[in-house]
Amino acid sequence: YGNTFLVRVNVAGLSGQGFATGTIAFADNGAALASFTCAGSATPGTCPLNSLGYLEDQTTILPVGNHSFVATYSGDNSFNPSHSAAAALTITQAATTNVLTANQTAVSQTTSVTLTSVLATTSNGNPPTGTVSFFSGSAQVGTGAVKGNYDATTGFANGTATATLLGSALPAGTDSITAVYSGDANYSASTSAAVVLTVTGGSGGGGGSVDFSLATASGNLTVATGATTATDMLTIRALNGFTGTVSFSCLGGLPSGGACAFGPATVSNSGTTTLTITIPKAQVKSSGVQSQNHPLRFGWLGAGSGAALACLLLVGVPGRRRRWSALLGLAFFAVIAGAAGCGGGGTAPSASTTPAGTYNVTVAASSGTLSHTATVVLTVQ
Repeated sequence: YGNTFLVRVNVAGLSGQGFATGTIAFADNGAALASFTCAGSATPGTCPLNSLGYLEDQTTILPVGNHSFVATYSGDNSFNPSHSAAAALTITQAATTNVLTANQTAVSQTTSVTLTSVLATTSNGNPPTGTVSFFSGSAQVGTGAVKGNYDATTGFANGTATATLLGSALPAGTDSITAVYSGDANYSASTSAAVVLTVTGGSGGGGGSVDFSLATASGNLTVATGATTATDMLTIRALNGFTGTVSFSCLGGLPSGGACAFGPATVSNSGTTTLTITIPKAQVKSSGVQSQNHPLRFGWLGAGSGAALACLLLVGVPGRRRRWSALLGLAFFAVIAGAAGCGGGGTAPSASTTPAGTYNVTVAASSGTLSHTATVVLTVQ
């Protein structure tokens, strides 16, 4: 994913005389390749032949998956229309490298540490998305959403994810922290090398009263346009021999009609729970669009004075370098033009009725007389 490919189409008459003129229309898996634009054409997916009867240009960035390209020649006064044989191309996920850093490596129970995962690629496509999970050994201690960007020097797509953790949310002693990227449709998952933190006065440490700590994995949630929920992970860490059961609630700051849910509802000793914030949803209404049929006439394309041959060539071009890889061609005869009616209808999507803005939601964790709170910033778009 993220590499461009050179497309070349040669059109030649079976007589071997003259040069074809006209245009080439591209299709990918049977659909017009509207994302492909080329010089000299105002119609996406359609390109003019040059004076020697061929064209070549680089494709747009294609999504991961199997692709089948066909080039259709329009024909001109001397050459009949034709189309090429299909040229197959498979796009695979781009690799990522994951580098983890911490703003400090010595952490006490009363301080925090910010972990940053940097995802690097050699892709010219869209930046990575998804999440990065941070682990202390095999225990997950935080997560961060990937924010995409582009390298200022190479132009390649990159991404970063961060999580700020309280020292009390980490096991006391020497912690081996790693960052695990989830991957997405275009990029493969990856795991960073470990960063070693020294944590003093944390879980199980000596001195101090029996207690527990509460930490959020992100602390910043976003409900996108049209969505109604957002989630975060809460972590409970036992301090100085704490063995109680912790329950959770939201004390305030929710949008009107909003609600909190926790799964599981309680945590014993140390553990995690998922906080889900739900905001109201609008009623679904009919869009009122009625289906319509539009009859189209069918006809045969008139024969020209000669048959034409179209062939399609795809060449991988890593980065900005081009090199030829395959040549596929096939002669075709006159084409029958046809079309079908279309129609539509449906319903408008559900959307949030909560006004856009920022809400500071207070989350509480309680066990007997012990209670701690944390603030989750909820952004409704």
